[in-house]
This record gives sequence, C-alpha cells and structure tokens, in this order.
Amino acid sequence: MFNFQMSREEVEKLLDLQVQTGNMSEQLKEEKLREFDMLMQQRAGGVPNQQYGQMNGMQGQQFGQVNEMPGQADRVKYPRIKPQEGYLNTPEMIGTLVIAILIVVAAKKGSAAFVGLLMGILFTYIGVKIIFKDRKEGKRIQFIPIVAAIVGVLMLGYGFFKIFGSDGAQSEFDRIGNAILPFIIIAVGFAIIIGYAVSVSAMKKRYTIPVQATCIQLVIPRNGARSPRMRAPMYEYWYNGEKRRTFKNVFSNRGNPAINEVREIYVSATDDGGYYDPVGSKTQFIFTILIGLIFIVIGGIVVYLSYFR
Repeated sequence: MFNFQMSREEVEKLLDLQVQTGNMSEQLKEEKLREFDMLMQQRAGGVPNQQYGQMNGMQGQQFGQVNEMPGQADRVKYPRIKPQEGYLNTPEMIGTLVIAILIVVAAKKGSAAFVGLLMGILFTYIGVKIIFKDRKEGKRIQFIPIVAAIVGVLMLGYGFFKIFGSDGAQSEFDRIGNAILPFIIIAVGFAIIIGYAVSVSAMKKRYTIPVQATCIQLVIPRNGARSPRMRAPMYEYWYNGEKRRTFKNVFSNRGNPAINEVREIYVSATDDGGYYDPVGSKTQFIFTILIGLIFIVIGGIVVYLSYFR
C-alpha cells in the first residue's frame, strides 16, 4: 500500500494532497498515517506483517470486517482495490489502430466488402474479449459487448456476402438494407436504454439492505489509463454492529458523491463487496437515456427523409 522509500513527511504530504483535491476524507488520511506508522514499526522490529498482509489480500466477502488488533478497535479493513486494467493489451490496441486505419482506407476506396469484414473482425473480437474477461473476473456480462459481438458477426456476414453473392442478390440486399437501416438505428437506441434499465433492476434485486453510508474516498484508477476525472467512491457504513467498507471498480465522472457526503445505498446480506447507489444510478441512467435518444432521433430523421419527403 505504501512506498517504504518515502518518509513519513512525504506520505503525509501525499495524503494531504488527496484531502485538498476532495478525493479523501480527513479521517481516512489519519487512519492511513497510523497504518503507515505501524507498518514502519513492524519493519524496523522485524515483526511479520500478518494483519496487513491479510488486509490487502482478502476477498470480497471479508470487506469491512473489524480488525481486532489491540488499541485499534476503530480500524476497519479495506476492500481490495485492484489496478484498473484495460480490456485490451498493447499489441491488441496496436492491432485495433491498424484495423481502424484499414477501414478508413477501404471506405475511401469504396470497398464495402472489406469495410464489412474489417469492422466485423474488430467488433467481434472486442465484444468477445470483454465478455470472456468479465466472466473470468466474476463480473456480470455487460450489455454493450454483447451488442458489439452481434454487430460484428452481422458485419462479417455482410462482408462475405458482398464478396461471394451474385449481382442480383447484392442489389436486392442493398435495397432491403437501405430500407431497414434507419429502423435498426432506432432499435439500437431503445436497446441501450432498455439494457441499462435491466441492469439496474438486477442490482435492485441483488442489493436489498438499506444503509446510511459515508463516502470516505474517491479512488482514482491506479494504472492512470483513464481520465483523471474518473473516480469510484468508497463508502463506509455500519451493519450488524460492524463498520464496513464497500467499493466497486466502476469508474465514472457522473453521479459520484462528495467526500463525507452521506447517501442511502443498498448492500447484500452476504456482504459481497458490491452495492446499489440509487442517486448515482439515476444520474448515469439519465446519461444513458441521452445516448439512446441520439440514436433514436438520428434514425427518426432518416425515416422521415426516406419515407415522408
């Protein structure tokens, strides 16, 4: 958790900066300083760091259990915060960039077949990669990568059809495609809105216990791969006589609380480390609706221009 090459003064300055920028509460800063002091004492005295080793390695169901170390009864264990890793590694990102460039070139050359094949490869690979990575990490499958994979498969089919289909079949396909394309765009807009609504409904069923939780930290992705505006709140609350903390690796710049803001969130009886935040979800839902409406309006304009003018 700490860099032992840093002095206590340097650690305190770093934590002060987090407090000043509104990413950490004063209470949590003092707690981290106490933890640093104890870790340094253990290093100096050669005491095995068992308590804190358990702290950093515990699983989700252990989040927030009270540490029984003498004299530290008010201390709680932290949720395990992993570095926010991207879905694509460096070679895959380079490959994505190369394919994107090839798509632009194929589009300028007027090669619909190669545009379809390249976009199909890109969408299918990214969608399937995200789905498998989320399943491997035990996360729920997201709606967007499923849509991406389906679109990718359809684009692959379109690309092969443009290469191997007869001229008559391609002409009929283009006519039908131009007729239904605006309705597909509208359907995508509705699917985005409905998909998020289904996700929120699932969270409401999973997290049913209301608690008054205080935001004590706004965590920034540790690998720095995302915008510095992206944050994820860590909440602290009491449940069954224990002080607990909960955190999700879902970073956003919308709907986050301020430090020391109290919200009613919902947690599960199994204390699995997740939660449902009605205020934050409402803000994100509004943003999702706006995105969906953009697709619906664009599709509606195309329908109007195609059939009513």
